[in-house]
Amino acid sequence: FKFNGELADFKVKFIRLNLKKYCPNLIDYVVGEFKEQMEKDSWIIKVTFDAVKDMFDPVVYRIIKLINDQINSTQEKCSAIFLVGGFSESPYLLRRIKDKFSTQVSIIAVPTLPIAAIARGGIAYGLNVGAIQDRTLKWTYGVEVNRPWVSGKDKRTRRTEDGYILYFHKLAQRGAKAN
Repeated sequence: FKFNGELADFKVKFIRLNLKKYCPNLIDYVVGEFKEQMEKDSWIIKVTFDAVKDMFDPVVYRIIKLINDQINSTQEKCSAIFLVGGFSESPYLLRRIKDKFSTQVSIIAVPTLPIAAIARGGIAYGLNVGAIQDRTLKWTYGVEVNRPWVSGKDKRTRRTEDGYILYFHKLAQRGAKAN
């Protein structure tokens, strides 16, 4: 069963999930009246379409936000999104990402072996660390510094009790190349 988020493709009213079979370690953590009820139900729960969707949605929303943040963090146009790793095999995740980004990004794809793609990338990097020519900073880096507060120059609301002002001293700007 692969969840794609389409109610029409969810052929049954609910899925019967045998926790004893698929989540045996969970049984040790169920106590009291919940344990009694689960034993009465033979450790089988009924999972509806809405329940499955509710399990996926928080993670899918977070992934979409992370992709959106990456796309918006650069002035350049994103030409492709490749989904890798175990969750990239989810038809629901792929559909939601395509729904959100297909007007901005022309290629949205999952490689044939998305889990292996991570391992191959790690191995390739390990074998040729010099392959990455430069790195672009994701954030601006700096330190909090204090100096004496100057009347007429600094806002009174920013003055500390001991007569100083705290400010951010920038060390490296977001978007700068770091080698």
